[in-house]
Amino acid sequence: MAEVSVDEMAEAIGAIVTAWGTEQVGALFDAMEQAGLYARDKAEQAAPGRGRYAGAWGIDARRTSKTSFTVTVGNSAGRRLSGRGSSEHPKRYPTNITSLLEKGHMARGGGWVAAREHIDPAYEYALAYLKARLGSV
Repeated sequence: MAEVSVDEMAEAIGAIVTAWGTEQVGALFDAMEQAGLYARDKAEQAAPGRGRYAGAWGIDARRTSKTSFTVTVGNSAGRRLSGRGSSEHPKRYPTNITSLLEKGHMARGGGWVAAREHIDPAYEYALAYLKARLGSV
């Protein structure tokens, strides 16, 4: 049996823990990214209509450091041109159209336009997926 100094042993244990931590962080990032993709797909499927709004869902998954990352699912319809108006003043969807559709809003002629929930169910689905997946990591 070979003799090992305490310092060498501490370095070896540190290397093992670091490698394990890096692997776990990678698995967590992959799980969060997949949950984001599921949320995007669910939001697209449940979105009101099949036009520009329904197809404008996207995901942005970024590592901000070795152990920190963000996953954002959003709709870019507010930044897309609607195809009307001049080139200097193109008409656009309002940037908060997701909130208007999800929660409902006042109608132009009075009354109330009913809510079309599609974001909260997508979030809940992705959260359930992530909890199940992290239970197996």
